Amino acid sequence: IPEDELVRIGKRWRSRPDFIVQKNNKLGIVETKSPREPPTSSSWRTPQNSDTPEFKKIRREVADMERKGELPPEEGGWMIIIKGQVEDYARKMGKTYDLPSNINKKGKDLYGGLQVPLEQKDNVIKSFKRLKNEKMLDIDTADVEIIEKGNTVIFQWPLKL
Repeated sequence: IPEDELVRIGKRWRSRPDFIVQKNNKLGIVETKSPREPPTSSSWRTPQNSDTPEFKKIRREVADMERKGELPPEEGGWMIIIKGQVEDYARKMGKTYDLPSNINKKGKDLYGGLQVPLEQKDNVIKSFKRLKNEKMLDIDTADVEIIEKGNTVIFQWPLKL
């Protein structure tokens, strides 16, 4: 379901995923990042008014780890997207956007999705491992599915909100 087909709700309707995938009993909240959106971007670390408290917290925690030299920004940025932005969009379903009326979300398993340039694959994998090691991720990293398509990589994982 492309972003422009999602139902807009309220003033903050722009806070929605790039697209949603529905397959079998899965509903995927997907964010896409292009080569022009590097994980080192300072804007990824800046809390926004529309962020949920959980998203603001992850932005601050990652920025603090980077400032202390505990985490490279190439990994920290992806941690913000995986644990912050994607989960933020999942929490906002029904609040800032909703699915078209012909899509039934009841009983579906919720998944996160991240599509990135192929050259970022290793950084994203390290970010998932770091999130797990820091006890910020409630799933096993073996549950993260990695799909390479041309010059992009798609990561899919079960969301535990």
